Amino acid sequence: MSTLVERGLSLLAEKLPEQAGIAVTFYRGAVAIAWTAAVGRTDAPMEVGAVLIEEHTEADFLGPAATLLVEGEPIEPRTGDRIVYADGGKTYTYQVAPMFGKEKCFRYSGPAHAMLRVHANLVNVR
Repeated sequence: MSTLVERGLSLLAEKLPEQAGIAVTFYRGAVAIAWTAAVGRTDAPMEVGAVLIEEHTEADFLGPAATLLVEGEPIEPRTGDRIVYADGGKTYTYQVAPMFGKEKCFRYSGPAHAMLRVHANLVNVR
């Protein structure tokens, strides 16, 4: 029997992409994967040596783990993978990387690992 929290997390995993998700393309080398993910941004002050850079842009892409597939098999994101999406006439390219350099480049969300939270840095806007 599942708990109320487990049922709630399952519902979130099912509904988040359709309610808040956008179409993104996840690249592993030359392999392009269509994926739906909600995008969250984190702007934070960052210190480099003695110089304080006011902000840098990182994003979290939250989407169903079961739909990030290569040749029908689920994959885990790797540092260096890329995520690309279009918004407002611009194309944004993010590179998967550990958040603030302190943790893995992704983590699972929820006890059933139904969702992936992928950390990435903005590397290009066209």
